[in-house]
Amino acid sequence: LLARHFLAHPAEARALGQNSRRAMERLGGWDHWWDAVAAHLAAKGIVLPLDGSPQPPDPAIAPELAMANLALAHLYEGANKPVQAKSYFQEASQLAPTEYHAHAGLARLSGEAPTAMHHWRQAASHIALTQAVALPVSFSVASVGTAVAPNQVKAAIRWVEHAIRAEDWGELIAAMTLVVPNHPGVAGQVCAELLRRRQGALAEQIAALHNRAWPESTLVLVDA
Repeated sequence: LLARHFLAHPAEARALGQNSRRAMERLGGWDHWWDAVAAHLAAKGIVLPLDGSPQPPDPAIAPELAMANLALAHLYEGANKPVQAKSYFQEASQLAPTEYHAHAGLARLSGEAPTAMHHWRQAASHIALTQAVALPVSFSVASVGTAVAPNQVKAAIRWVEHAIRAEDWGELIAAMTLVVPNHPGVAGQVCAELLRRRQGALAEQIAALHNRAWPESTLVLVDA
């Protein structure tokens, strides 16, 4: 009877669905209710495992499920709803651990620099170079700005920025090893920042990486 009623009154069905969705968004998901369900089942001697899915997704359709989660994640991120967006990015990364967009989304939404750096590293490591690089690329510790580059290089540059902020020089070398062969315009800006921070020896390592990759455009350091 209820189904018949809503089929005859679709506006009411849509309103009910919208109200339910808003309620779930306010609560931050279904977890609040699953705890209560688990408690009721436990009272009857039935254990409901909340730590994992009782029916894992079929690996054959995991990529499609990841894509669906990414679509929802991007919609929520665009609507400035980071909690919901992060949840869907996390689900996508579990379904497809090497998915670039999942890691990039988690990096953007992360409030912790080490977590963001981890996800930018994962993003840069799991995507191939897919398009030509347009110069120049603006570089700063705060933001890459409107740099036009392949996704791999963009992610690696974000990785570079977080490594500089954290002064994690091992991570910086690893990131620049990926960036430099694909982009001649970043090493000089990174070296300038390192010299400003009195990291001359490290700047020399970066310059050497650049000069091996781009011998026709030798980078000479001038420590002001």
